[in-house]
Amino acid sequence: MSTFDPFYDGSGKYTYEVTIKQMDASAAGLIFRGKNDDQYYHFLLVSSDGTYTLSVYDTLDKFKPYQVIKSGKLQGQLSFPLRIGVVIIDKQSIGLYANSVELANVTDDNAGVTGDLGVAVFNNQGTKTAWTDFVNAKCWAHRGEW
Repeated sequence: MSTFDPFYDGSGKYTYEVTIKQMDASAAGLIFRGKNDDQYYHFLLVSSDGTYTLSVYDTLDKFKPYQVIKSGKLQGQLSFPLRIGVVIIDKQSIGLYANSVELANVTDDNAGVTGDLGVAVFNNQGTKTAWTDFVNAKCWAHRGEW
């Protein structure tokens, strides 16, 4: 399940974050840089085991539509509330954060600065339901010099 809203900033530098108050799901997180009606997007997911994954989904690649760009483990135990975010530095650079701690800074040559923003929830294996309480979703453009 996901929800999207379009976002465009001409400077190409922005931060998008959301707080996860609680979740009963296998994973939940942010969707950004979405394009063409769910055919292409990036997503940062936090799994119930405390791992995170930055991936890209691209339906044009029929053999491998999901590609992991970066994965790792959150520092400490998974606890809530958990504030996660992405910082788009330019067309190729993405910073990943959890509770104001940098998880990683990655380069993705296929990235862009425009697209849809949203949240996503993935259900637990063998169950039909999943939920996540998202609050305080924010997106802001960075103005001026870095």
